[in-house]
Amino acid sequence: IEGTQGLKSRDQLAKSCDGNLFQYFRQTFGPTHGEAFQRARTNFIQSLVGYSMVAFLLQSKERHGGNVFLDEVGHVIYFEFNFPMEHQIQPSQERSAFKLTHEALEILGGSVNTEPFKYFCSLMVRSFLAVRTQMDRITCMVELMQDAGIQGVRRDSVDSMRARLVPYKNEREAAQFILERVKDAQEQTVTGAEAMLFQSFPNDQMLLGPSTT
Repeated sequence: IEGTQGLKSRDQLAKSCDGNLFQYFRQTFGPTHGEAFQRARTNFIQSLVGYSMVAFLLQSKERHGGNVFLDEVGHVIYFEFNFPMEHQIQPSQERSAFKLTHEALEILGGSVNTEPFKYFCSLMVRSFLAVRTQMDRITCMVELMQDAGIQGVRRDSVDSMRARLVPYKNEREAAQFILERVKDAQEQTVTGAEAMLFQSFPNDQMLLGPSTT
């Protein structure tokens, strides 16, 4: 258990920034080109990657303003990992691999062509590839959760977890796989004219460089 201080929930922040998290960042950390804002955005991106990866692996849903928090330097922090590895999606739950909100996209630059968004995608790829190297340890922990009778962990949860780590794919294919999950999450957020900003979605070659094989 880790103690935390100076946190505010997304719902609490809404009262001070007209409901817009990007506006809160600008009010708190200054202009977008300033060092404080850039540092806070980096903290936000790095922490968002970590929690997005955990949410994807555990298939934990129900992100809302009461269990998403922000600390004083821009880190996003998730509380309550409900419905781990549930197979049946509830009507109120997000249907993508993890939740990527409209205001998070604003902080990421509002377009796939921005450096912050590319940085987010790059970290998602690097995180996923790193997690895959620990596949056996992760599935072992799921087996322990299953033996302990954790709600939502079923007989096929180990196989489902391993399948999400796509062990049959090589590194480049795995990178493209997780980028597709990011794209799915983004497509659940933007619609209509906004979608035009996301047509040139980053691919594995853009983030990993040209293949040498």
